[in-house]
Amino acid sequence: MFRLFFSSLFLLSALLAAGAFGAEESESGEASDASWARTAELHYAVSWLEVPFAEASARLSWREGEFSARGEGWSAGPLAALFAFRGFAETRGEWDADGPLPREHRNGGEFWGKKRTVRVWWDEGWRDGAAPEWEASPPPDLAKVSAIPQGEMRGALDPFTAALAAGAKVGSAGVCDSAKKIWDGRRLARWTLSHAGEEELTADAPGAWGGRATVCELRIEKMGGFRRNPRHAPKAPTRVWVAEVLPGLWAPARAEVYSRWGKVIARLDVRKTRGDAPPAEVAGH
Repeated sequence: MFRLFFSSLFLLSALLAAGAFGAEESESGEASDASWARTAELHYAVSWLEVPFAEASARLSWREGEFSARGEGWSAGPLAALFAFRGFAETRGEWDADGPLPREHRNGGEFWGKKRTVRVWWDEGWRDGAAPEWEASPPPDLAKVSAIPQGEMRGALDPFTAALAAGAKVGSAGVCDSAKKIWDGRRLARWTLSHAGEEELTADAPGAWGGRATVCELRIEKMGGFRRNPRHAPKAPTRVWVAEVLPGLWAPARAEVYSRWGKVIARLDVRKTRGDAPPAEVAGH
């Protein structure tokens, strides 16, 4: 169950571009720099079997040709006393006519007193197939996790950049149909999003978002860095409901992960969600 908590919180918040391992202060300080012209703040409540057990918040910022995504995730509710967790993640990058391009991604956290940190960075040759560079502390334990196939690292994105690109595509084309390699500094996977129609979401919890949403299904092909003997493989594709949650900003209003232990749900909390419209190229207009 504890691994379910850890992996579900990471996956959901990565999908949300909401800072799976949330917001410590950036070393560069850029995320809090007042020169960021437009900023949006999103907040999600996460439940397991409808019992609150985590929260995630995000701050998405833009200025001409650049973006920043940073946030935090932490255990909450009655289960927090059993396993306390808090972490951070942030990505800084550029946004051009071809979409978002990551420059640097950091994540880390503390779970049961054990700290983990990661830094990934991309050079100018990324669009031409160059692989990102990375460093992790502690380094991967290959007795417990599978090796990373270095030849497959080329063209890999961090989770935030991939989520922002997917949201922009839903906003511009109304569909989610993409396949991308995702590298978070520890795990490499191929994420395939497929379109599953549209649905009217009901605000089924205090503060939950309600309205028309595009339904996306996510399938994950593990490529490296995952536990060699996983105990909690998903029973069904993850489902994400993407909607215009703020003017011009398309992001998940709800996400569900299914496992042998039951369903984990992340709901956007509209009471704590606010911000500016992103630039036109981000909104997909």
